[in-house]
Amino acid sequence: MAAKRRRIFGYFLLFLIAASGAFFAWFFLTRTPERHIFGFVPTDAVYILESKEPVTNWREFSGSKIWKFLRKNPVMKEYDLEADSLDQLLQRNEGLMKLVGNRTLLISAHLQAGNPDGWDFLYLFDLEKGAKVSVFKDVVFDVLQKTGSAYETYNKNGFELFVIRDPQDGDLFLSFVDNILIISYTEALVIRSREQGKQAGLNLDHKFLRIEQQTGSEGEFRLFLNYSMLDDYLALYLDSVGPSLGDLSRSLKFSGLDIQMEEDFASFSGFTNILDSIHSMTGIMLLVEGSDISGDAILPPETSFFIRLGFSDFSKLYDKIWENFEYDEKSWKEAKADTAMISDKLKVNFKHDLTSWIGNEMIMGMLPLEGGKKQAYFGVFQTNNRNDAEKKLDFVTRQLSKKAKIIKVRISNYKGYEIRYIDIKGFFKIFFGGLWNKYEKPHYFLMKDYVIFSNDTSALHRFIDAEDAGESLAEDETYRQLRSKFDRESNFFGYINNRAIYAWLQEKGDPGMKETLTIHQNTIQAFGPIGFQLNQEREMYQTDFRVLFRPPNPQP
Repeated sequence: MAAKRRRIFGYFLLFLIAASGAFFAWFFLTRTPERHIFGFVPTDAVYILESKEPVTNWREFSGSKIWKFLRKNPVMKEYDLEADSLDQLLQRNEGLMKLVGNRTLLISAHLQAGNPDGWDFLYLFDLEKGAKVSVFKDVVFDVLQKTGSAYETYNKNGFELFVIRDPQDGDLFLSFVDNILIISYTEALVIRSREQGKQAGLNLDHKFLRIEQQTGSEGEFRLFLNYSMLDDYLALYLDSVGPSLGDLSRSLKFSGLDIQMEEDFASFSGFTNILDSIHSMTGIMLLVEGSDISGDAILPPETSFFIRLGFSDFSKLYDKIWENFEYDEKSWKEAKADTAMISDKLKVNFKHDLTSWIGNEMIMGMLPLEGGKKQAYFGVFQTNNRNDAEKKLDFVTRQLSKKAKIIKVRISNYKGYEIRYIDIKGFFKIFFGGLWNKYEKPHYFLMKDYVIFSNDTSALHRFIDAEDAGESLAEDETYRQLRSKFDRESNFFGYINNRAIYAWLQEKGDPGMKETLTIHQNTIQAFGPIGFQLNQEREMYQTDFRVLFRPPNPQP
């Protein structure tokens, strides 16, 4: 597929040349009706990339440090010839490009059964004032004839299609509808696009329309994500989709992101909306205000990953969580059974003793151990009153000790910190379901204003060692650089240190994944760390991603 993707850009420039001739014809011919380009995107698109000024955007990107670095990747080297040809064509046709180069281009990805990769691209080009389609087609095929390209015209499903024959890379299919040019190496995608155009598709989806209208366009590109296709897309690469990712596809609808490329980082800013009918943690968090992040001050600097939830009032969040259970009969029964066990057998008031001390944030994350080949899961709860939290957790521990035949309690000491192991099933699951499925029966201790949990005491020891050494993620220079590009207050904040997680991915991956990671090691480690943030914005989330560019070796 790589070769096909390269050649599509060569054809794209060919169509720009044709558009120049059609542009001048526009002054003398009656214009055709103009269609909205998003109406031709099949609704099962996994994602859509939009450029309103593709030629200008290419000029800027091709001169960036990021592109110069990417060209050194073994896979990206395949694109060098096409990229150089594109640059030369633009240089030789400066006036032409100014005239016709800035026309909207959409590239959408679709799952495609029978395709070796399992998916393929659809390209949509908005000719706008590019003249009547008949004129544009005449110019296109005149250029094809002069370049010696073989092509045919035929009808299928009532649509006129064109195919450019290429025995090496495969046939390229085209179709024209008023001002829209449709292109793909998969015939079925072109036909689906034509059929979708009759129904207006995404143009009638109010969720997508709102995202499209709210998403800015100051950057080079815009990216739209369709979460309903997330599970199917990830299934191409993963043996199973975990509960955290599954929750996204069942709760979110679309994201729209304005992409801006800088010399040392890329930013993706926009909005995300949720499904109206889904009662999820994502939807619940829209009902509470966010809070300032402070927990990064106790995380060890080598933390590889964390997701942080912020809320102004946990008691309100707690009530909303229980309301949510009423919409899921299975989860409701499990939660009632777990709390009944805690309340009846242990004589512990769940809300008073186990949640009333929780402050304004909680963090779920991973910490590298054994040189990074192992990752320990940890959870951090901020307390609203450390003394109160300590007293209530001590009370719970005493109650557990009385029921030692039912539940095991162990206590150890490390550098003056008391670490307890608490064999109490279901505590975390009651709140966050699959998000906390790695934290059942954890060890925990208190440090400053936080209760820290982990399934591995080595991770807790590392928290203590970092504190004694005066080290923290919040003081790490690279993290501070990334963090400065976000708001202090948020509902969700996430962090991925791809360098710290790389060895673990290598250890866990299958042979194919290990090979891919090895080939792309420099590229993977050059882009990151990665941060993302969601902030409550009426019925949507303001959404921001930031990726730092840190190549392994200095770039010229």
